[in-house]
Amino acid sequence: MTAPIKKIDFLSSIRKDSYNLINLILAGIIICIFLYSAIYSPLKNNYPLLSFHDYLTGQKSISTGLSRGFSSIMRGNFAEARTCNIYCIRLFTFFLIQLLMRGLIFLTTWKSKNKIRNLIVRSDILISAGLFVYSFLPFLKDVLHLN
Repeated sequence: MTAPIKKIDFLSSIRKDSYNLINLILAGIIICIFLYSAIYSPLKNNYPLLSFHDYLTGQKSISTGLSRGFSSIMRGNFAEARTCNIYCIRLFTFFLIQLLMRGLIFLTTWKSKNKIRNLIVRSDILISAGLFVYSFLPFLKDVLHLN
């Protein structure tokens, strides 16, 4: 007599694992950002989300041009991206690295043992925090008026 095959319910196992659920949600948000950047053209400048700061104050902010810059990067035009916003390549790279990390971490932690999983989670927190600070430092300085 053969042993019954145990069915693994993917969705219920994800719901029980908050860390991987958060990773999947973050990956989904990043994919949406990339899709938004791929759909809208920097040449047509037809973005449905306009800069709230620019609209209210009439002045350019440190984030002005990020959508056009991301769209340019999605089309492989890095020189144009840099002219849209000098920080867009840095931020795009952050999001790309985070998307790759979310996928790799999900695959490595989904069925891993607690000891390995804890090491991966702690490493993820340190690496992601460091990348975040590096990538968003100009924006943090601007918000905190440290320029």
